Amino acid sequence: QQEQEQQTQQQQEQQQQFQQEQQQQMEVPPPPPPPPETTTTQAPPKDVSQFDVPLVPPPGAPVPLPAPAPLMEFQQPQDQLQQQPPPPPPPPEQQQQQSEQPIPPPQQANPTLDLSLSELSHFKDSWDPYEKSDIPVFWHIPKAGGSSIKDSLGGCHRFIQATEFGITDGHDQDTEVAIVYPKIPGVGPEMDRSPFVNIDSTTVAGIQRAKDMGFADAGLADVVVSPFVYEMNDLFTDTAKGRFFSVFRHPIDRAISM
Repeated sequence: QQEQEQQTQQQQEQQQQFQQEQQQQMEVPPPPPPPPETTTTQAPPKDVSQFDVPLVPPPGAPVPLPAPAPLMEFQQPQDQLQQQPPPPPPPPEQQQQQSEQPIPPPQQANPTLDLSLSELSHFKDSWDPYEKSDIPVFWHIPKAGGSSIKDSLGGCHRFIQATEFGITDGHDQDTEVAIVYPKIPGVGPEMDRSPFVNIDSTTVAGIQRAKDMGFADAGLADVVVSPFVYEMNDLFTDTAKGRFFSVFRHPIDRAISM
């Protein structure tokens, strides 16, 4: 019996020890104790008065502003402070005289300029209907392709032209208007030559000579070539008017070509 009691007692002790071990494993370990507090000691501020470098404030600190300069008081002289009284109004008679003065008309920039084109009365308007008595006038602008137009009119179409070439071969001494065939340099007499009227429409003196010879009313030219405009007006008449046409070129291209 004693042995049995000892065995049972040992088994109970072992069982209690086993239960205690399981309880210890299931329990949460307590948190570690907090570390001991550490105290920091700040170093004393350095004396920077011996340096010329300005102090930089720490971030977040307000920046000190310089003190404003004192305002200087401006005192106006007493003469300017006193307001001068307004001038008295003019008498009623003077006001009436000023109101009765007439307003002068606007002055013209150039009173001698004639914009009615009365100086070109012997030319037809381009919108006017064509008549058989109208004479085409080619306004020859230098370096604008006019020479090619003249070659086409005479060489290709065989139009009777009035140009400077009509007075060659001594035809400047003719007294009557006629169609001539001047010699072309380097071309034999057997070659076909272009017809011309024996006048020179490219000079002012030639235009006056053609007018005296009655060029316009003769009606011999198919086309007249001239660089003049207003001078050509005297060449034509009321019964035989001119009709302008021309070829234009950009002025910069003309300047480069010259």
